[in-house]
Amino acid sequence: GRAIISGAYSASQSAALNEIDFLSIQSMGNAQEFGDLTQARWIPASFSSSTRLVTCGGATPTYVNTIDYVTIASTGNATTFTGILSGTRTYFDGHSNETRGLTGGGETGSGKTDTIDLLIIASKANATDFGNLTAARASVVSSGSPTRGLFMGGNTPTVINNVDFVTLATTGNAQDFGDMTAATNYGGAVSSNIRVVYAGGYAPSIT
Repeated sequence: GRAIISGAYSASQSAALNEIDFLSIQSMGNAQEFGDLTQARWIPASFSSSTRLVTCGGATPTYVNTIDYVTIASTGNATTFTGILSGTRTYFDGHSNETRGLTGGGETGSGKTDTIDLLIIASKANATDFGNLTAARASVVSSGSPTRGLFMGGNTPTVINNVDFVTLATTGNAQDFGDMTAATNYGGAVSSNIRVVYAGGYAPSIT
């Protein structure tokens, strides 16, 4: 019943934000304040189960590997995960089912990565290695079903149209799924158990 937005970059303040907002999906209206992250951060990766939202990494502008979580049904400030990501990163994205959360790709501060981290949502433990994307990339977008996660687009730094997929129940490297209609990054995606819809983004080859 809720959509939650956590962390952001404020152009007017030239700074990362620690705000968490929520929207009631069944109604219409403005976002409401949920609470605050434990630290301001921009371009984190987020994923959730039906009860817990997890926000990973981001930049303050210093790149971080910390993880926050909130209980979706309540409001209040985020709590720090006991564990951390396998490395600092921002400009990446996440996908999950009820048990497992994955983050893929990103900018590490010294370059782009193909790392896919695995987190057990209920455990609050350190991320473990899941596998690797088919290419190191930042500004990747992820979505999928409870069984399969897709990682779409991004830049290597060349903007690409690659779509990778992984099976959430296993571990291993991503495989090629197919291609988007345009090389794109900075987009957004949403999914049902059957379809993923990717929209928007920056496509430098399209004028």
